[in-house]
Amino acid sequence: MPDAPDSESLKLLQRIIEEVNPQCILTSAKQDQNLSEFLRTVGSEDYSSADRRPEIVLYPHLDFGVVPSLLVF
Repeated sequence: MPDAPDSESLKLLQRIIEEVNPQCILTSAKQDQNLSEFLRTVGSEDYSSADRRPEIVLYPHLDFGVVPSLLVF
């Protein structure tokens, strides 16, 4: 799938989360304000777009550097 910009409301990201239905979302603690608010909503009890809401885990932004990452399945 080619890269596609998302809108201010992050509807594309919301559709992906609903389709994949992840148990956990790992992200950097250093986020854009809009994305931070969106993830807070996704992790809240008010999020009703999926059967279950994912756990949102914030890591320091340094953990997302150019060092090879570990894939968790």
